[in-house]
Amino acid sequence: MVDADIEHAFVDALATRITGNAGARCTLRILEETVFDTRLLEAERDKALQEAGEITVLIDQLLASATNTRLDSDEFDNEYANLTARYEEATATRERLNAEITDKQARLAQARATADYLDARPPLEYSDDAWPLLVDHVRIETDGEITVIFKGLPAE
Repeated sequence: MVDADIEHAFVDALATRITGNAGARCTLRILEETVFDTRLLEAERDKALQEAGEITVLIDQLLASATNTRLDSDEFDNEYANLTARYEEATATRERLNAEITDKQARLAQARATADYLDARPPLEYSDDAWPLLVDHVRIETDGEITVIFKGLPAE
C-alpha cells in the first residue's frame, strides 16, 4: 500500500460523497426558483407592453378627434404630450425589464453550464489540508480495499 493508493481512495470517496449529495444540482434548483426566476419580471414587462399598446390607441383616438372636432390647441398639445410621456415611460420600463430578464437568463445559463461541468468532472484532488478536516479514519482490508470514513458519518 502506497500513499498514492490512499490519496486515490480519498478522491474517489469524496467524489462519491459529493455526487450522493448532489450539492450543485440542489443549489441550482434553489437559484432557478429564486434568484433567476423571471416570471414576475415577465408579467411586469407584459403589463408595460399592454399599457404601451393602450396608449397608442389613445393617441390615435386623440389624433382622429382632432380632425373631426374642433379642439383647443393648448388642450390638444397638453393631452398629446401627456400621452407621449406615458408611452415613453411604458416603453422604457419594458426595455429595462427585457434587459433584466435577459441578464437573469444568461446568468442562469452560466450556472447550468457550471453545474453540468461539475456533474461531469468534479474538481477533486487530494489535499494534505483537506485530509484532517474531512477524514475521521481509513480502513484498509487484508485484500487491499481502502475505505475512507469521513468525519460526522457513521462507519460503513
